[in-house]
Amino acid sequence: MTDNKYIISQNGVGLRLMTEADTDKIIGWRNSKSVMDRFIVKTPLTREIHHNWIETKIKTGMARQFIVCLSDNDTEIGSVYFRDIDNENHTAEYGVFISEEYTGKGYGTVALKLMKDIARDDMGIKTLTARIVEGNIPSIRAFEKNGFIYDERTESFSDNGTDKKVVFMKCYL
Repeated sequence: MTDNKYIISQNGVGLRLMTEADTDKIIGWRNSKSVMDRFIVKTPLTREIHHNWIETKIKTGMARQFIVCLSDNDTEIGSVYFRDIDNENHTAEYGVFISEEYTGKGYGTVALKLMKDIARDDMGIKTLTARIVEGNIPSIRAFEKNGFIYDERTESFSDNGTDKKVVFMKCYL
């Protein structure tokens, strides 16, 4: 089911393409403490970095980014994206950040399901991957509910002097 405002919508969640006009909202969500605590990249997002992302990734087709909205009132609550899109191997990595006041309500789970539909039906993606900071149980549960399984790969990173582990998950579409 779709709505004219959204590329795809279901269960009260709609996705629309991100535009450059969304930059300030995206920076606010991405740099919030709740997102930064769960995000692998700890460098704060700036207008310059986001503009570079649009120019070198979005406009070249290496990434696609969407705004997550509550479809009943058009409230914008976060962003989801594909990065490292590989059309030859039909793979992409999925990422998400949702405003803290809307986490834990199932919106991220629905947005992930919608993104799987876009990946499979519109982009021909056969395998989606995701990297999650170990201990981010809500994200891991959302991925599991959407058919993602654990990948054998792991990596670590330092977060203010503390070693943290990255969990890799994947889903065959």
